[in-house]
Amino acid sequence: MANFECGTNFLQPNGFKIVINRENYSNLEFFAQSVQHPDLNIDTSEVNFRKATPIPFSGESLQFGQLTFDVLMDEDMNVYQELYLWFEGMVEYNHRLNITQDPLPPSYQDITLFILTSSNNPNRAFRYVNATPINIGNVNFSSTSTGEYITFPVTFRFDYFTLA
Repeated sequence: MANFECGTNFLQPNGFKIVINRENYSNLEFFAQSVQHPDLNIDTSEVNFRKATPIPFSGESLQFGQLTFDVLMDEDMNVYQELYLWFEGMVEYNHRLNITQDPLPPSYQDITLFILTSSNNPNRAFRYVNATPINIGNVNFSSTSTGEYITFPVTFRFDYFTLA
């Protein structure tokens, strides 16, 4: 049975803030327009009994989906360049392991998704540990646009998330 208090506020879909690494990814923090929090699964196995329906048993590990942001493109494409350089840095990292000049930013970053109250104060936080981008989605340019701004998806993999 649900237990609601009289003054319960419901979570609004625009009440969030992204924090990554402001030194290297400030544009991504600012221009993230939406976040699709990943699904969470637990593997199951079934035990078969003769003349009975198999009985499911919960598994031993959690399986995390992928984290996706829809990002608003700025006119100078700084957010896209920031992400492109992140990808490029991950590929180049293997080739520059023994070079001591200008270290590349880390390939893996913790991403924090702050859930805000109706007063825009942080209430809860998802922390995605060791996140790394795996896909920059299509960017659609169209001469018949009706005035919408360009957005594109960015997908991340991560080790696990915590909820605080």
